[in-house]
Amino acid sequence: MSFLGSIFGGSKREAERKSRQAQDKANRKAVREFNGIQQLQTAYAKESLEFKKRNDETIRNYQNQQLYDQRDFAVEQRDYEFEQAMRVYDTQTQRYTDQKDFNEIAFDQAMRQQSRYTHETLVGMEFDKAQTFLNFSAASAGLNLKKAGAKAGADIQLGRLRETSYQALDVAKTQTAFGKRQANIESLKAGGQLSARGGAGVSVGKAQQGIKAELGATKAQMSKQLVQQQRKVAADMFFNQRDIVNQLLTTEASADLELSKLNYQLDLDQAKMDISRDNLMANDKLVRDRIALQRKQADLNNIQPLKPEETPEIPPVRELPVLEYQPVFEPPDRETPAPLPKGPQAYTDWGGIASDVLTLAGGVLTGGLGAGAGGTFHWGKGLLGGLGAVTGVAGLPNLIPGNSNVIGGSSGGNGFLNITGPGANFNQAVTLGSSYNPLLNN
Repeated sequence: MSFLGSIFGGSKREAERKSRQAQDKANRKAVREFNGIQQLQTAYAKESLEFKKRNDETIRNYQNQQLYDQRDFAVEQRDYEFEQAMRVYDTQTQRYTDQKDFNEIAFDQAMRQQSRYTHETLVGMEFDKAQTFLNFSAASAGLNLKKAGAKAGADIQLGRLRETSYQALDVAKTQTAFGKRQANIESLKAGGQLSARGGAGVSVGKAQQGIKAELGATKAQMSKQLVQQQRKVAADMFFNQRDIVNQLLTTEASADLELSKLNYQLDLDQAKMDISRDNLMANDKLVRDRIALQRKQADLNNIQPLKPEETPEIPPVRELPVLEYQPVFEPPDRETPAPLPKGPQAYTDWGGIASDVLTLAGGVLTGGLGAGAGGTFHWGKGLLGGLGAVTGVAGLPNLIPGNSNVIGGSSGGNGFLNITGPGANFNQAVTLGSSYNPLLNN
């Protein structure tokens, strides 16, 4: 109990004692209740932490299992995709091989067909060449035969002409000889008749001369006719021979012209066949080159598939880290406050009183001197300054306005002082006329 409390609270010490006893009981009960609630809160926090640990462990195991499941699924998916890629690769490889074999077969067949076509064409050209030579030989033989026939015919005609001319000459000569002989006979007959009639003289001689003259004229006429007839036969024979020879020459010239034409045609046919053969061989080379290019193009279009590669390995699962937990803070139980002092020590604190007295005296002196003017001492303000120094309440001297030296004078104060000071075992806030609750100020 402070000095001021002893001074101002003497009339209420008994009531305060009872109040302190009730307060001790209430304090003990409040401590017990507070500790019980605190223990319940600690137990609840520990149980909540255990629930959280179990839930976090369950979630962690679930998430780790999900990670393992996802990795297993990724591994199976990777294997499945690689297996499908290999199946596609095998199919494409088989197709590539089949297409390559087909290209080879098609190329060989096209080459054989081209070779067959070229061979057949060459054989046809050989047959055409043989036929051309055969036709040329036949035509040449026909023209030579025609020439030989014309020559033989001309020889026959010439022989017949000579024979006919010779026969005509023989007939003319024979007729002339027979005519002359007949004329001689007629002349002999006329001379004999003349002799038979008899006579002599000039008339007989003249008659005989006339017979001779007539016989000579007849023979001369026959000789001239024979010569004319010989000339006519010779002229006919000459012109007929010329005509036969001309016909023979014309026929031979025509045959020779036909032979020349046949030779020229043979050369032309041979040149055409040679050019056709060269063109065929050049065309055969072009066709074979085109077939080879088509084969190469087909091989280029037949792209060999690339073997698929496996994707990188799926990384192993990294499990979630194990969580660490801060242990539940267990606040210590609040100790029950020491019971309030009983007996005289509950009301008198001699050390505190002495200290308060010294503090009060120093404060009175300081406050009074500070409030005075011109070196004077202000008792009212000095007293309130000393109380303020003891209680720790600042501004108590301001309760007295002006230069009044009376505590609670004309300042209009209410007569109560709010005092706050340190206690022996606890902080204490005392308002004069109010109760004390240590739970609210501890």
